[in-house]
Amino acid sequence: MKKSTAIITALALSAITATSLVACGGGNEDNEPIDPNDKSALVMEAEYVNLTDPLVVGKAESAEATGLKLIFGMGYDEGEVKASNGYYLYQTFSDSFAINFVFNSSMETTARISVALGLSIDSGALQSATFSQQNFSIKLNGDPFSYSLLAKNTDDPVEPVIKEVTVSTSAKIKKGENTITLKVETNSDFNGQNLGPIIDFVKVRANDKNAELSWTPHTDNIAE
Repeated sequence: MKKSTAIITALALSAITATSLVACGGGNEDNEPIDPNDKSALVMEAEYVNLTDPLVVGKAESAEATGLKLIFGMGYDEGEVKASNGYYLYQTFSDSFAINFVFNSSMETTARISVALGLSIDSGALQSATFSQQNFSIKLNGDPFSYSLLAKNTDDPVEPVIKEVTVSTSAKIKKGENTITLKVETNSDFNGQNLGPIIDFVKVRANDKNAELSWTPHTDNIAE
């Protein structure tokens, strides 16, 4: 698979606050845009993570979904899907679902980390749900964050209801490679079955402006 190293910018969405187990954080709305020339800030689009090797396993309401089939937005015109970059991940109703956002830092530092999530249930069987570390864990280098996000169901998938939750304002970033893992934990929040969110992006902003952050997006996930 061809890869290109890039720092991808995104629209900042409305935020709610959270507290981190890794470092005390939360408390600030994450609604300011990122300067594309700011190397200390990074937006990693969920549709550009590694979904095929190994194969990422998800689930729709009634059928399994895997790999690139987890991406919503294929076949739509540019700008039609109202999500960052025009795509998001969905069909995550499986406790086998886990994805990794792997990035590099030029130095050891701390950072604000936020994640853009939502809810999409076609049948409308659930109008809202709360995501937290109990049913959808967010970890940095294996250490979990504590957060809480109330998500409203998306009536129209091309206009998803997505919120950006700040999971830490002072997460510890290592020099070199770091990994943010998002995983559906075993739960019974959807009529006794596992519930998972839709995922738009992960944002990392180093508190030290001298830090340079980068990642390698799998841009070939999106068909031309």
